[in-house]
Amino acid sequence: MPFWEIAKKDLILLGRDARGLFTLVAFPLIFITIIGLTTGKLLGWKNENQVLKIGVVDRVDYAAIADPVERRKARNMQRKIINRFRAGNGRRAELLEPGVDIEALLDREDWDAVLVIGRDFHRRVQELEPEGVLSGESPLKTQGLAALDMELRSHLSQDSGTRSIIEELVRENTLKTILPYVLCRLNTSSAIVNRKIYDKCRRLDTEEVELKPVVSTQTESVDDGRVYQEVIPSYTVMFVFFLVNVMARSFLQERELGTLRRLRIAPVSGPGLVAGKTLPFFIISLVQTALLFLAGRLLFAMSWGPQSWMLLPVIAATSLAATGLGLVVATLVRSDAQVSAYANIVVISMAGISGCFMPRDWLPAPMQTASLATPHAWALMSYEQLLRRPVPDLSAVWQYCGVMLLFAAGFFAFGCWRFRSYD
Repeated sequence: MPFWEIAKKDLILLGRDARGLFTLVAFPLIFITIIGLTTGKLLGWKNENQVLKIGVVDRVDYAAIADPVERRKARNMQRKIINRFRAGNGRRAELLEPGVDIEALLDREDWDAVLVIGRDFHRRVQELEPEGVLSGESPLKTQGLAALDMELRSHLSQDSGTRSIIEELVRENTLKTILPYVLCRLNTSSAIVNRKIYDKCRRLDTEEVELKPVVSTQTESVDDGRVYQEVIPSYTVMFVFFLVNVMARSFLQERELGTLRRLRIAPVSGPGLVAGKTLPFFIISLVQTALLFLAGRLLFAMSWGPQSWMLLPVIAATSLAATGLGLVVATLVRSDAQVSAYANIVVISMAGISGCFMPRDWLPAPMQTASLATPHAWALMSYEQLLRRPVPDLSAVWQYCGVMLLFAAGFFAFGCWRFRSYD
């Protein structure tokens, strides 16, 4: 009996295993669909509450600024603050009329917040001491935006996470905007010591800043779906290794039915028997990953990266490592209870250590190093290169695939050795 006959037989049996197919295919698809529903990204739906809507009211008394250069600087600062808001995805910032009824806008929740730039904004910026701003001892630290005659109004409560984000954005954008104007007032010996700095300060006197075009809300919210470039690969890797549970139960069932003993006397070698038993799971793993990535593309407009063909070796290497680990666990467990306990512990622990539950960048440095002991981490690093970088390092991806193949080879070697005494 050739090994592919064994593989064919197991594929047919797996196709009839509703629980296994649900675990490997249906459940992951349902899981990422729920993510899409809860974040408003499913099928590109526009979710307004994911866009920070900030109105800006400019009440600076430009007519009172006699110097035309200073008048231009004052207008530039206001425009640069708005442009900084518009620079990021998921933000909408517009300049409102000075006499607009702010309270009415906030009551209708047309805007999450309205930033009011007061009459004395430019004068107060001029009064800031450069040394104080650099040392962090300026009125900005003690009085906040009020020190610059600015006020942030919002219908959101003070303990709202969205309001905290907006307040931080306002502080950061304001400081980055005024800092060059303040620093250029330092005396020549301490600040303008090279030509580049001097030229930059001169441009502040002469350039006219234009407002950047408003990016549509739909573009902002849909483009913010870049998060799925990380979420879908992470959970895909985790669910690929759920194959361990299904393999272990399949081997256990055949052992209890006595079919493994009959297969051992078939005209097929030991390695051929192992290959026939594991090949169906490898094929299912490939199909599972392909379906998840296809769902990511169709449901979340997920990009497959500039080198999408390189996903194939990564998917294959990851599936081989998962199949090899499944073989190891399948030859170690002796009961269904052990499958539920040990296999789940192995799968979930390795997923957590490697960074499947949260971005690897968030893991502490020691944990990132420790995660390299799992094939999951190398798969995640491969997907990070291919899906999140404009110019992926293909040589690094091939190296990561090579490491996963080493994991697979080690798992298969140990699994084959264990299978010799598995009855």
